[in-house]
Amino acid sequence: MKSQPVTQSTSQQTTLPAWLSGASQGVAGKLGSLPSYSAYTGPGPAGLTPQQLQAMGLSSSNVGQGQAIAGQAYNPLNSLTGFGGQMIDPTKLGADTQSLMSPYIQSVIDPATAAIDRNTQQAMNQADTNLAAQHAFGGSRQGVADATVATQGALQKSQLTSQLMSQGYSAAQAAALAEQQYNQTAAQSAAGTRLGAANALSGLGGTISGLNTSDLQNLLAAGGVGQQSQTAQNLFQYQNWMNNLTMPGQLLGQQAGILGSLPHDTSQTGQSTQMSYSNPLMGLAGLGLGLGSLGLPGTTNAAGQAVAGGTLGGSALSSLGGLLGLSDRRTKEAIEPIGKLRDGTPIYRFRYKGDAIPRVGVMSDEVDPSAVYRHPSGFDMVDYGRVIDRAAAA
Repeated sequence: MKSQPVTQSTSQQTTLPAWLSGASQGVAGKLGSLPSYSAYTGPGPAGLTPQQLQAMGLSSSNVGQGQAIAGQAYNPLNSLTGFGGQMIDPTKLGADTQSLMSPYIQSVIDPATAAIDRNTQQAMNQADTNLAAQHAFGGSRQGVADATVATQGALQKSQLTSQLMSQGYSAAQAAALAEQQYNQTAAQSAAGTRLGAANALSGLGGTISGLNTSDLQNLLAAGGVGQQSQTAQNLFQYQNWMNNLTMPGQLLGQQAGILGSLPHDTSQTGQSTQMSYSNPLMGLAGLGLGLGSLGLPGTTNAAGQAVAGGTLGGSALSSLGGLLGLSDRRTKEAIEPIGKLRDGTPIYRFRYKGDAIPRVGVMSDEVDPSAVYRHPSGFDMVDYGRVIDRAAAA
């Protein structure tokens, strides 16, 4: 049931076909015909367009134009700073009222009082005439009558004067107040006119600045489109030049890469140490358990341990079972159970995909994980020595 080491030597030689050699020589011969580098002399980025140049000229000539017009509004606006309007002056109002009363007294009150005086005198004369007819003229009765008439005249005169004076004063005061209010309104109106003019100047300056800015933006936008279009055309010309310079070398490099990936005239030898088993299961290996001598560098088991071994031969799928066998279920077809080992591990008859030779072996997903190794290709391999030893110990 124990295993014995066996050393196996292999050699391999690949011959380069005549057509491949000829193709390689042809690619090498084309190297001298590749275009040599020459500096690009075509157009570069596009310069400024006529619209952009016009915009720059307008920008220079219109600098400060709107600000200058708006600046004319400064003095009118500054003069209105702190404007409170003309106030009503009580002192002036009284003086104006008195000045308006003088002609009123002369034209209205004086004639009215003079008329009362005349009426009073006429009444006194009439009273005296009546007393004389009664032979009482010159006595105390006349004095009382004259005094009564005079008192009534004075009272009437006083009442009329007071009424006229009150009416006249009210009218004069209203006229004086209206005059000051008119002057106040006129001052406010003038201030409003100056303010409106200043605002109009300021708005005109802003409008002109806005129009200038709009013109500049339109010119720059139109010029930018032309500049971008010209730059794109120049870039297209440069790309064509670059393609003509580099494309032959790229195509030649692709051909060289393809030829380089084909087999070349090389030979290689190697040795691998395998284990020979006396376990009856190895008799099944005669039917081909799988890829013997497949312990390639980079192969690790389930525990992450590296597996050293020989090389992968070109007929690996048909080789006899050795230390490792390709036992990944994904590589097999026509799988048929035919028995079990002593520890219960199933044994199958199967074929590798693309291979018509029937084989016998186990599946990597049904054995002890410590006997399973992961090949760099991603497929599982099984250490049949471990599988057989485990089955023999059961």
